[in-house]
Amino acid sequence: TLGSPPVDLTVAARYLFGAPGAGLAIEGEVLLRASEGLEPFPGYSFGRHDQPFSAQMTSLDAAETDEAGTAVIPVALPQIEDPLRPLEARVTIRVAEGSGRPVERSVTQKLTPADTLIGVKPMFDGVAAEGSDARFNLIAVGADGAPTRAAVTWKVVRVDYDSQWNQSVGNRSWEPVVSRTPVAEGTATLGDQPVEIAARVD
Repeated sequence: TLGSPPVDLTVAARYLFGAPGAGLAIEGEVLLRASEGLEPFPGYSFGRHDQPFSAQMTSLDAAETDEAGTAVIPVALPQIEDPLRPLEARVTIRVAEGSGRPVERSVTQKLTPADTLIGVKPMFDGVAAEGSDARFNLIAVGADGAPTRAAVTWKVVRVDYDSQWNQSVGNRSWEPVVSRTPVAEGTATLGDQPVEIAARVD
């Protein structure tokens, strides 16, 4: 969970012929990145689409294996504000000995949300047809990974993209022009089951 104290990662190193990898240098890093949704809720997107999460990386403290070839390394997550979207941490460890390349191993762990996440699932395949209702399912997921109650305000917005061409001293260029128009809005109380909302698509 974001903001939790460091967790201990145990490293066990052995040579190919079975002897403990004693006295070997260890280095590594932890990468915090966005995760693709939540497994129990396929098709749902979490987090604001206009605020993508930029991956964060921090280095782990250098360490060395003991006589048994093991080491315990504290792993702390980068300090960030909760982006209210699923995250995962990938920890990469490298063990090196003087005569060869480091051996690298990684482990990836999904993180428990620190707060309630709001999920949106389109109930149409790819695009909603012209003149139809664009339907969406909404759900709130608590820190325990289960659906939870939440009062939400929702809004469906039409986004139009146009191009504006410019010409100056013989040079031509273009820039995108984006306009947003509210189509529908409302409130809902989310709970154990998804709540459906809809808006007419013109």
